[in-house]
Amino acid sequence: KDSIVEIRDQISAYLKSKSVCDKTVKQAELMIEEVITRIIDENEGKEILAEFSVLIDEKKVRIIIKDTGKIFDITDSDAEMIS
Repeated sequence: KDSIVEIRDQISAYLKSKSVCDKTVKQAELMIEEVITRIIDENEGKEILAEFSVLIDEKKVRIIIKDTGKIFDITDSDAEMIS
């Protein structure tokens, strides 16, 4: 779980260095924590490699996460949740 905080903080620092507004930075931090936690939960006991791309333009921030774990759709509201 330490890696979640480290990744979140690295991306947050990058966004701040590019003058992204605080509200967007906080939303990105929350999203990163949630998605990484879900990736870990979906791949319990497996070592997963992940790549993060952060794209910023004048109107939006996009964070693309690619990983070697199980494929799942984070937008699926009917997906089984593990807790």
